[in-house]
Amino acid sequence: MSKILALLHTQADGALPKAALETVTAAAALSKHLGGTLSVAVLGADAAAAADAVAGCGAAAFLAVGGDAVAQPRYATDAAAATALIQASGAEIVLAPGTSRFARALPGAAHRAGAQIDTHVVAVSGEGGKVAAQRWFYRQRILGSFSRAARPWVLLVDGGVYAPWQGAAGAANAQAVAVAFSADDQRTTVTGVQAPAADAQTIRPDAQVLFVAGAGWTKKQKDGQYHIGEAGALIQ
Repeated sequence: MSKILALLHTQADGALPKAALETVTAAAALSKHLGGTLSVAVLGADAAAAADAVAGCGAAAFLAVGGDAVAQPRYATDAAAATALIQASGAEIVLAPGTSRFARALPGAAHRAGAQIDTHVVAVSGEGGKVAAQRWFYRQRILGSFSRAARPWVLLVDGGVYAPWQGAAGAANAQAVAVAFSADDQRTTVTGVQAPAADAQTIRPDAQVLFVAGAGWTKKQKDGQYHIGEAGALIQ
């Protein structure tokens, strides 16, 4: 019987992001197709409370790594926590949201756990008892389907592919997984976030002309010659 793990992380406010809820949907569907057991693991601020929010997803076990050490995104602590959760779950297939936080930390965690990892997965299926994943190749021009015999297998699922899980909250009674974080693991800190204003306009709707300049104007043209000066004059 296959063991499936939905590995999630919380946001700064302690809630699960939309991408995490989409991963729960994917993991629950895969577990059903394989006739396996589903587990959910959460790391980050208020991880146990976040597990309660998806208590009705049908998981047989819930695991959590919380506390100040994993409250903020950081490679060292996230990789250590994810490794501990994967190993504690005993999962063969690990589905995780392809967020910037996990895209940074899970390759290292997979290496530590002796797992294989694939990113930018857009579909996961378990038909016939065989797990297969899909992703785009060659600059998103070829959609390929593939499988791996190696276990554990970690799959980072792109956002917007699955519908976010919706269900009743409850008491997940998540098991706390102990992780020993060293002082070196926590020496990197987030001092702030810089983001553009929500009302910032990068394109003016009232503009009469929208000019988009790519790198092509610096290359040889049809006559085999460069026309950088002429192009520069036209742009100006």
